[in-house]
Amino acid sequence: MGNCEILSSGDKIKLIRKKYGLRQDDIVGEEVTRNLISQIEHNKAKLTRSTAEIIIKNLNEIAKKNDFSIDVTADYLLEDEESQANSILEDYVDNLKNLLVYKEDTFFAELKKAEEFLIHWDIREKKIEIYELAGDYFYIQNDLEKSVLYYEKAFDLLDKTSYSKALLSILRKLSLMYLNSLKYDRCIECCNFALNHFKDMPEDYVKIFMYNSALCYYYMKYYEKALEIIDKLEPLVKNNTSKLIDVLNNKACCFDSLNKLDKAANVYLNVLELLENIDADSSKHLLILSNAIDIYIKLNERSNVVKYFNMLLNKLPNVDQNSLYLSSAYFYLYKAFKYFNNLNEAEEYLIKSLEFSKKNKQYPFQERAISNLADLYISSNNFERLEDINDEAIFLSNINKKPCTSIFYKLLKFFNKNNKPNNIDNILNFLIKFKQ
Repeated sequence: MGNCEILSSGDKIKLIRKKYGLRQDDIVGEEVTRNLISQIEHNKAKLTRSTAEIIIKNLNEIAKKNDFSIDVTADYLLEDEESQANSILEDYVDNLKNLLVYKEDTFFAELKKAEEFLIHWDIREKKIEIYELAGDYFYIQNDLEKSVLYYEKAFDLLDKTSYSKALLSILRKLSLMYLNSLKYDRCIECCNFALNHFKDMPEDYVKIFMYNSALCYYYMKYYEKALEIIDKLEPLVKNNTSKLIDVLNNKACCFDSLNKLDKAANVYLNVLELLENIDADSSKHLLILSNAIDIYIKLNERSNVVKYFNMLLNKLPNVDQNSLYLSSAYFYLYKAFKYFNNLNEAEEYLIKSLEFSKKNKQYPFQERAISNLADLYISSNNFERLEDINDEAIFLSNINKKPCTSIFYKLLKFFNKNNKPNNIDNILNFLIKFKQ
């Protein structure tokens, strides 16, 4: 970052004189009085363009006589303090954009400098840009809490009464962050605000807000409400195979949760046909095949479980190994192996699901894996592994700032049944301290 000092016109003239060893009399010439220069330098009089041009003309004449050059202009002398602050903040914005993908602390250090500068120069438009970039950075770093914080700061500064690309951009990002951080009420509120206030927004944004809203209703277990939105959304995405697959998957999940398993299976058959028209190595295959396996396990249609289980296993080596769908793929392979009564392989894939979700901070999937591992080890009376599960549940509770209650209840029930007072005390002590 270059010079961040803000100078008045008088300060600039004073510094130029000192740089070249000049007196006030030297730069005034016959057109300007020394008294006026003195007042400008003491910030008691405003520099006009005509005066600035006279000063530059006189400086150039002095430079020519004394065989040196000057690199200042009348525009430089006239640039006011707010314009300088804007230029400095534009440099901060450019630097932050360039540092966005770096994992080191360079972005964070630059952000802190920008925020310190903004304390003295409260320029709203630049604040919004900087806060949005900060939200983007923390999203990339998977720090959802800080990402939400900065997007909310940007949102608070925006004009909410009129349509703007900046406002829609922040609303879209906020809805995604609320969704990912399990703040479903906030996400729905955000989506409804956008959908109700901006009737003429681009259709792509309409689809995004409707889709995020439907997902939230699904996660909140308002399945009929989710289906109501999906029915309106489906015609809007019918010409985009990839988005249609996402919408239909959500629809099938709603039917599944409503125990309308045949309807869910029919939707998945439709989706699997659509999948044939997109990249064979697409990560979406993992999600759809995983969910199809789950439905057919519930329907107890072994032949279909085997069919989609084999398809999923064959897909695994060819997809992006960083795909976030892998935690679900591993989990439903666990369920399939368990369905086939192959408990060793089941445990192996459940552990893979846990490790992957931990690595990628997928907390709901992490809790799901821990809970199912607890069931496995309870059924096999594996006390040693259950102590590990207890540690995993404590670790996750601390990260989420919310206790994994259902897991602890399972462990308490098991340890009580097997007369393990020390284990029970450890869990209760943790829960008591956590509540405090």
